[in-house]
Amino acid sequence: MIGLIDPIHTLLGTIDARDHAFHIHRLSLCHRLDYMTQFINPLADGVLAAFKDADEAFRKAVVRTMGISPYDQTAGACVDPALACDRANIPVRHKGIGLPRHADVCFGAFVGVIKLTVPRFGQRTLEDGLILPGLAEHLVEAAGTGDDFAKSEDRYKEFIASGLPLAKAFAECWEHMRTETGALAGSVFETAAKDAPGQPPSEDIPQHHTGRPLLQRFCTRARMRLRHARAARRMTLLPHDEPLREAFDLDIPSDLFITIPDARLKCSSLDVPTVVACYMGLEDPLLVEHRTHVFKDRNTTRGNLFRSVDPYGRSLSLYMGPGHARFALHDAIEAVAHHVARLVGFHAVRQPTDLIAHAIKPENWERFMGAQRAAAKSHRGDSFLTWSSFASTSRVRTAYL
Repeated sequence: MIGLIDPIHTLLGTIDARDHAFHIHRLSLCHRLDYMTQFINPLADGVLAAFKDADEAFRKAVVRTMGISPYDQTAGACVDPALACDRANIPVRHKGIGLPRHADVCFGAFVGVIKLTVPRFGQRTLEDGLILPGLAEHLVEAAGTGDDFAKSEDRYKEFIASGLPLAKAFAECWEHMRTETGALAGSVFETAAKDAPGQPPSEDIPQHHTGRPLLQRFCTRARMRLRHARAARRMTLLPHDEPLREAFDLDIPSDLFITIPDARLKCSSLDVPTVVACYMGLEDPLLVEHRTHVFKDRNTTRGNLFRSVDPYGRSLSLYMGPGHARFALHDAIEAVAHHVARLVGFHAVRQPTDLIAHAIKPENWERFMGAQRAAAKSHRGDSFLTWSSFASTSRVRTAYL
């Protein structure tokens, strides 16, 4: 498996295709062992260790592709490296990066396959009275009858009592996940292994689907929801201006991790680490080496304004000197909004400069109008973007100013 992963990442890395490499990894490479996680007992000797070795190889490859590692930050570069890692490991819908780990999902995958197969060993009677023959009637004595699994309790009682290695593994995998989630009432893990599964919350059940949702999905959703809640609680313990918390609270768009790049929207090799750093609230590797470098921002009424580079890009987000393009972006958005308003019949004014005119004292009127004319020569308004939103608003990222 390692021999398959590295060449693909290496080849795509040579043609400035980090963005594409990440999605090949997300959609294909990191799922190469999915079948094994479902059909191999994770508690058998050496299996979990093998999954962890594979996960380590997958992680090293994707970190090389991203150009930054949110999984093993140093204490000097990140206030809480463990929290950064925990956040990165949860799904994108919970503000993570979302790449699964086989040593983690194998428990849910295994019980999910048991749920799909063991209840079908014996014959079952459907609601309309139709009898479906079992897939392995000779195993009914160890697994239980098909109708046993239609009950609300003791579904897997006979199966677990059989003492079969698979039955023992099923019970231990279920209890492992149940312990992790605290067996919360109203969750799929509310019941013990013999009565599994519990009733999942309504938000986990798809509203439109062609088949019955798989137990593995219910298990994963319950576990990831809890991990997100734990990460959120730990974030609240950090100062509000701590980059790790700022990035978490800002709900920075996660387009990079969930949308396929194309010729118009792809990110360059320089963009990818910057976007990941902004999304996670980590030091940007492209800025670290320029830390404390002093640059001129703009001329002000008090003289030249200088700033120094910080590894999080905060000083760059405040840059308002030549070439920042914020006024142009503001004017373009303003023009579109004004045009649309006029099209639908509104009497719209791009800049209502007389909105507060009645509050201006007569002796200050000339000074006010002079300031308005001076401002109109350079731009039609003002706008502000933080470095995080500037780097993550869309899949197209602008290079450093």
